[in-house]
Amino acid sequence: MSLIITIPTFDGVVVAMDSLSIVGQVREKKSKIQRLNSRIAWCGIGELAVVQRVASSLAAFQENNQSLRELAPVIGNIIKSTVKDLLNLDFRTEIYINNVNAISQLHRGDFVFVEWVGASAQILYVNIYGSPVWIQDQPFFIGAGDMFVGHNFQKFKGLNLNLASASIIGYRLVEEAIDSQMFGLGAPVDVWQVSNAGPNQLLETEIKNLEETVKAIRSHEIAVFEKHLALSISH
Repeated sequence: MSLIITIPTFDGVVVAMDSLSIVGQVREKKSKIQRLNSRIAWCGIGELAVVQRVASSLAAFQENNQSLRELAPVIGNIIKSTVKDLLNLDFRTEIYINNVNAISQLHRGDFVFVEWVGASAQILYVNIYGSPVWIQDQPFFIGAGDMFVGHNFQKFKGLNLNLASASIIGYRLVEEAIDSQMFGLGAPVDVWQVSNAGPNQLLETEIKNLEETVKAIRSHEIAVFEKHLALSISH
């Protein structure tokens, strides 16, 4: 399992994830966010077989400059067909043939696609049924610890965020989910910015700067708390 965070701002969209991949007993650190084409970034969580097969099919669109709105129906069909193919190969399908709920749990996957068009965030969520859902003008969190992240994001709600400030928040939210031992999450934190320039993965040096900024903010919060605690005790 993993965690996807998307935060729209007035100049683009921030996408943040953890970078831990687990296959059996093998733990690997790698970016799970990818470019669909020069305009769109995407990421998937869930069963690795599902995500890998979808990634293989989406690779055909790397030279395609269509918008996310244009590609949404195609993406939905790719994901739906991928799950159908896996179900056809899975012997358990025959066992659960009359149990729709059980079959739907055999091969799990959730996918998020992000594009920035002019001054508008285009965030698309697609589940294993292939049904596109557009996320309108709000952050979107899905995966391990999504409710935890949603609660923690409330303190930033209403702020006029830009890509720089949202990157700090995205980094912090993923880091806190990892530190809270959410299942399947692991460092390092991966942060991308999607703007008029297209999808851009932050460099290691930029991620390090985010880490130092988050540390400084936490230290300041502790200092403010200690100050108010000392004042309350003295009174």
